[in-house]
Amino acid sequence: MTERRACPPAPGPLEEYAARFDDLLVSLAQRRGLREYLTALLAPRDRNKTLTCLAGAEPVTGSKDAAVQRLQFFLDLAALFMWAPDTRILSHPLRVAKNELTAVTGVMQGTFTRPMPVGKGGFIQPTGKKYAINMATVGIWNRRGTMDEEFLFRDNQTFYSQIGLG
Repeated sequence: MTERRACPPAPGPLEEYAARFDDLLVSLAQRRGLREYLTALLAPRDRNKTLTCLAGAEPVTGSKDAAVQRLQFFLDLAALFMWAPDTRILSHPLRVAKNELTAVTGVMQGTFTRPMPVGKGGFIQPTGKKYAINMATVGIWNRRGTMDEEFLFRDNQTFYSQIGLG
């Protein structure tokens, strides 16, 4: 097993709070995403705290900036980790890259062990069922070596069937 990579710390007392979640966050990107989100959320701003504002980008025109997309990706996955905190991808059997494009496949696995929020204060109670679904991601990279866009594909019908909701 590889050694866990250190995450750049959040400023001041935020690091102590963010570190409480490190055991739930599998990858460095997830731990970094939490720290970036907390820092942006709690920092003083001159305008409403939209995703573009939290990422320090211009409204509307900055919505495709890498920092905004990284924050959106973190928030999208945070919802999944809320009700399936052991979600992980242990292998990537296919990896393809050409120029600024990458495509990777994997098997996403986890267990539905916590209540799933469904909006308006409602929840679906956990079934305790495990899932293992095929997934693929296509990434578009920039010259700085960071991903500008990512498209994640998975079989939702199989996914919901496996966790007892299909």
